[in-house]
Amino acid sequence: MREYGSEFPIIECSDFYFDIVFADYNKVYLRSGREAIHAALQNTDIKNEKIALLPAYCCHSMIAPFISEGWRIEFYRLNAGLSVDEDYMKYAISKYIPSVVLVMNYFGYASTNSIVKYIKSINSSICCIEDFSHCLFSFEAVMSSQADFYVASIRKSVGVPDGGIIVSKHKLNRLNPIAAKNVFTTLRQQAMKSIEVYQSTGDVEVKQDFRLKLIEARRELNTYTELIAMTDDSKKRLDSINVGNIAQRRKNNYKHLLSLIVRCKGLRLINTEDVPEVYVPFSLPILVENRDRVQKLFAQNGLYAPLLWPLTDKAKEVCYISAEMEAKMLALPIDQRYVYEDIECIGRIINNICKE
Repeated sequence: MREYGSEFPIIECSDFYFDIVFADYNKVYLRSGREAIHAALQNTDIKNEKIALLPAYCCHSMIAPFISEGWRIEFYRLNAGLSVDEDYMKYAISKYIPSVVLVMNYFGYASTNSIVKYIKSINSSICCIEDFSHCLFSFEAVMSSQADFYVASIRKSVGVPDGGIIVSKHKLNRLNPIAAKNVFTTLRQQAMKSIEVYQSTGDVEVKQDFRLKLIEARRELNTYTELIAMTDDSKKRLDSINVGNIAQRRKNNYKHLLSLIVRCKGLRLINTEDVPEVYVPFSLPILVENRDRVQKLFAQNGLYAPLLWPLTDKAKEVCYISAEMEAKMLALPIDQRYVYEDIECIGRIINNICKE
């Protein structure tokens, strides 16, 4: 039962997470995660052919920077728990001789540490780019010390209109992002203000307005031709957050929701093991039959569970695990916006719809 009234909860001050964790790294804040990948490619010294190995399970935003920079893309295979298939990685490196390998920590629990070590043991000259968008709040615990560049989308985990980051021990000499207002960020700011109004009023027209603005913002991001810096407004908001509290809320919500749906017969969990305490989950992914129908029923009950992601035919041919993810996967929200009673409600919705 929700409780109303009583005392205000304390307002938490910033714990300066990003300044502390990345103190010994070079870093640049950009408008988006895809621009961070683009920045990594611009700082890579390539002596061989521009061939990149990407995980078969990846979104268009991860692929787009490689395409715009003229790279040939090949995909590698994942295991059922979304760790990398080492045997296939060895085969792919031997066959394609890549200059760059992109790896990702999926949903905050599929560590990339061992695979980066493995890649470097095969060929130390391969540039490894780690995408830590899904483990933004557990960077030190999860990421490999041998990676050359680390990139992430910030806005997917925090309420900021724009934000991406590139981090590296190498000097980031070739970056000169434009510091200016841009259409993408303006549209996102407007949409986020509309979301706040909708949550206060329930006005359906306002809801439609913010959805259209978010769609338009995504289209705008697809058209960029130069790197744009994270806006000062978004950086100030990022500097104000307490990551320790965010991380703990995400861990608690993940464990809580998992306990509510673990015996649900109408879904399959991708990860059934306990997430190590040092990891901070991004979301709780599930696999369901008739995914589009289930997603629609969730939405009709107020639960918005996105699918991650539409894949290319080439990627699906390489990895049947990724193909199944595209066909059946939904990401359940467990982030810092939600309190105990919210997770109870989410659990009831899932159990009512995914009965068998």
